[in-house]
Amino acid sequence: MVKLSTLAVTAVATLAGFVSAKDCNEGIQYCGWDLEGWDYNKYTPIMNRLLIAAGKDIEKEKYHSLFKCIDDGNDLELGDFCGDERCEKMTSKYCDYGHNDCCIIKNTF
Repeated sequence: MVKLSTLAVTAVATLAGFVSAKDCNEGIQYCGWDLEGWDYNKYTPIMNRLLIAAGKDIEKEKYHSLFKCIDDGNDLELGDFCGDERCEKMTSKYCDYGHNDCCIIKNTF
């Protein structure tokens, strides 16, 4: 029984090494909600700092803002605020299946 539990702990520890957060790609714009889903602990403090510096409401605007990835995925720049529009993934037809997340007008979805 001891060998089985030791094996299980070893397996979990080994697999944990394969789970890593995703970094953003430099020069690409991402929706705040998208970045937060990748690595909450890494990107949320950066987004909050940028929004505060810009005088924006964090809770209202974080998920509806675009952030440009810089410094090899280690930092961000504040991009556009989508306002009454929705921030959409780059793979969406609304972003022309492009390379950047984008703001879309509400009446188009």
